[in-house]
Amino acid sequence: MTEPAWGNRAPDDALPSKSKIAVERACPVLSNTAVNSEYLHIVAAADPAVTAVQAGQFFQLLCPGSGPNAPFFRRPMSVYRADPDAGQVEFLY
Repeated sequence: MTEPAWGNRAPDDALPSKSKIAVERACPVLSNTAVNSEYLHIVAAADPAVTAVQAGQFFQLLCPGSGPNAPFFRRPMSVYRADPDAGQVEFLY
């Protein structure tokens, strides 16, 4: 008998846990400064649900705009640093 593609796990084990469900938060930008001629560094205020990120996680950032120039898609950015004590999350882009 052939073993299922998921090995010894039940198919339900592949589903994300409730702790991994995406959430939407408004995080005010505290600073957006140039690191050099190519990169910028954003620091945003964030609540504990946001600062509990792990390496490799991405955020979908909504860039401001209005009218016909408003962006339709959000910008995916990986986390540069998160500081739960300061309540901040940082991005380097």
